[in-house]
Amino acid sequence: MTTPPPLRLKGWGKVVEIGVKSASGTLLLPNDPETGESDLGHDVPNLAVRGHEGYRLRIHAREADTPVEGHLVISFPGNSAKAKVYK
Repeated sequence: MTTPPPLRLKGWGKVVEIGVKSASGTLLLPNDPETGESDLGHDVPNLAVRGHEGYRLRIHAREADTPVEGHLVISFPGNSAKAKVYK
């Protein structure tokens, strides 16, 4: 993929994007610091799909008035370190 994925704002309360560099070739979401387990109930795949590169992480969080907490994390190649707040 050479272009960012389409921006999805509908249904999300917050949408932000940050730049990260994967020196190890791995980008993983952290587990719960108390239990060491994923809060999702399953392992999340490596977000550094192209190994040692720069990535953009677009993070979506559900609107505050929804009954269920929800997040969407999208990883795609990119070298900008600048943070963007879409919503």
